[in-house]
Amino acid sequence: MRESLTPAALIRRTRLEWLGSVALMCLVALWLGGAFQLLADRAGLAAQPAADGERGALRWSWPIYDSYMRLQAALGAAPQHGGVIVEIDARSLELHGRWPWPRAAQAQLVQSLLDAQPARLALDIIYSEAETTDGGAGDLRLAEAFERARRRETPVILPMVREQVGSERTKWQRPILALRVPGVSTGHIQVALDEDGVVRRVYLLEGFVGDPPQPYLGAVLAGAVPPLPDTAGEGLWWRGEMRRVRFFAQAPGWEVISAHEVLAGRVDLARLRGRPVVVGLTGAGLSDAYPTPGQAGAREDGLTPGVHVLAQIAANVQAEAAGARRNAPITQAGWLPSLLINLLVPVVLMLGMRRLSPRGGLLLSAGVALAVVLAGFAAFTWAGWWLPPLGLLVACAMAWPLWSWRRLEAALSVVDTESQRLRSEATPLAAETQILTNALDSLDARLSLLMQRSLQARDLRGFLSQAIDELPDAAWVVDGSGRTLMHNRDAQQLAATLGLASVVPSALAAGLVQVAWADVSPHLEPVLTERQVSLLSSGGFEWRLLHTAGDRPWLQDGVSARLPDEQSVLVKAAPLADALGRWQVFIIMVLDLSVTRELEAQREQALRFLSHDIRAPQASILALLQTEGERLPDDLRERLRRNAASTLALADGFVQLARAQARESYHFEALNLSHVVHEAIDEQWSAARAARLRIAFEETEPEAWIEGDRAMLWRAVGNFLSNAIKHTPPGGVIEVTVQRERPPNDREQITLAVTDSGPGMSAEECARLFMPFSQLEGPERRRGTGLGLAFVRVVADRHRARAGVDSQPGQGARFWMRFVAASPEDSAQTPENAADLS
Repeated sequence: MRESLTPAALIRRTRLEWLGSVALMCLVALWLGGAFQLLADRAGLAAQPAADGERGALRWSWPIYDSYMRLQAALGAAPQHGGVIVEIDARSLELHGRWPWPRAAQAQLVQSLLDAQPARLALDIIYSEAETTDGGAGDLRLAEAFERARRRETPVILPMVREQVGSERTKWQRPILALRVPGVSTGHIQVALDEDGVVRRVYLLEGFVGDPPQPYLGAVLAGAVPPLPDTAGEGLWWRGEMRRVRFFAQAPGWEVISAHEVLAGRVDLARLRGRPVVVGLTGAGLSDAYPTPGQAGAREDGLTPGVHVLAQIAANVQAEAAGARRNAPITQAGWLPSLLINLLVPVVLMLGMRRLSPRGGLLLSAGVALAVVLAGFAAFTWAGWWLPPLGLLVACAMAWPLWSWRRLEAALSVVDTESQRLRSEATPLAAETQILTNALDSLDARLSLLMQRSLQARDLRGFLSQAIDELPDAAWVVDGSGRTLMHNRDAQQLAATLGLASVVPSALAAGLVQVAWADVSPHLEPVLTERQVSLLSSGGFEWRLLHTAGDRPWLQDGVSARLPDEQSVLVKAAPLADALGRWQVFIIMVLDLSVTRELEAQREQALRFLSHDIRAPQASILALLQTEGERLPDDLRERLRRNAASTLALADGFVQLARAQARESYHFEALNLSHVVHEAIDEQWSAARAARLRIAFEETEPEAWIEGDRAMLWRAVGNFLSNAIKHTPPGGVIEVTVQRERPPNDREQITLAVTDSGPGMSAEECARLFMPFSQLEGPERRRGTGLGLAFVRVVADRHRARAGVDSQPGQGARFWMRFVAASPEDSAQTPENAADLS
């Protein structure tokens, strides 16, 4: 069984779980999105820049990066003025022989290209060694061609590669021809391979620390060499100006010409004039080739020849220099945007999850994931901005199942808790149900059980509705704001009597006549006692003020009222607590007092009869016995006196009991019970002295404040004392105590106790002792009317107190009354602590 939940606890737990889910998703997004690596770079804690993409979670986004590259390549590049690639392709090799060609043939190709007057000429051919045939005549012809290019101010660029020297050091391998011909530029042709062997980036500057770095050959060819930094140190390799290459199916604006066509003279040299030209090998097995994203490759094996990679980089650098973002290199998002976006999207997503249904949450997750992909692709393609979306996509994939799981757990907790609560409540109209054993899973079983419990609750509600409808008096069920929730037929009849609704029998039977308590209450004129008026606020009485702050309803004992036709009614109200113990609903009943008033009139007539017609003759008899009794025999005179006194005491006791039962006889106020006890002891002192008894009052609680009627309590305490005097043998002591007690989980109480040393009583005798006219057996016990303790019980009931006796045969008796304690300040100023409003 799961832990019982309250709505507040469920909301608090759900909020904490939501915050935990948001934190988890933000951490996942930041980690997979590379924000942590970028922050480490920012703080200087990383040995290698995370933007290089060679380490950490950033490399897990390479498939998405490559997909973006292929899609943007399929869209095509923006128009751009580019150069020319002269390929030494398979056809050229077939017609002019296997590679390497003689340097003389290469010189002829270079000379033909220089005759076209290009802007710059780059040879992606490594000249690491001199030609050994023909005495180096071919190298001389190449050198002569380079010299003529220098005189024509046509830059020629040759590649440089790194050469390993020992196990820890590398050096540049300069082209042999560049050593012979002054003015020939050089540039490195190194590209950066990621761990999967794909070329995605290049460093435009590389070299030994302390030496001038070499620019990338493609940047020199494009005429966009970045500023060369001043470096220092020795023995370390330095790289800078990293660019993420934007690949297309072909370098934007660049043409491709076969070297065979140039050598055959079938190329219009005007096409090359003023444009950068690069010559390189593309034949399979002869050239450097790399896997690249975004293009199928210029060869059948899917690899991109190095000369095409060089042209792509040259086109990127040209676009970057011209400010054309569409063709420029891709830029890695910095730490701040990466941090903000990877935090914002999960928070917004989870905020939507809290508000939407499970279906809406699923659609939201899919929509956000699609938006992340499309927005990332748009930024990648048109702004050249790369923010790895893998973390956000994983967060979108996690959000719905994670939050749905927590929702399901919360739902199961609620189902279990409510099923247990419904089971624990008494449902007399429905038999106990069992969990379905053929349910598909535990959730089905729980939902089935909850549905059965709900059916039971609806049956119980119908039973309550019918019970209220069948009440013999007008009844309303209202909430704390006075809104009517239910009412019965007698309430409709009363509304018709007041002229608020016309009672149509058919509509009445169908329950179509709606009568609000707020419409009826203004027509009831309250008849308030002086005590009730003093307890109410200066604003006057309101029928909606039904209960105190923490005690019991004001109207629980009823308030008299008059209808416009002078009919007397009694308005009573009682609260109904919800499952959490809060008073949310109230039942208000309007009782017809016509019969009650007739009975009260009869009672008053009977009291007058007892008070005058019976007491007066008995008092006269006693007076005659005192004046004229000497003429009668002593035994007859004593018998007449005793019977007349007993009859008079019986009448007095009955009258006092009747007055104690009448509500209007009470005038409640804040009083100190200890003072009342002192007065009662003073009144009984002479009787105790005559019986040779001593009354010992242990005043342990001098401030015993309660709400009560002083006269009624004085007489009740006197009855306790007179009863103790009758049953305590001469020379005994009657003990009186007033003590304050605090029972667990209850309000403070004041207990008055009177203890005698009489014969004591059995449990059966104690049980009937407070009944009217009840007297115990035995000659020494039949000295009373049997109404004194009944009077005490009635007074205790009217004070919301308890009265009782503790006794055993032969051990005396302890009579007590227990009251709810009240402070004099609260009782004098506010009605909330009133013990009674009657």
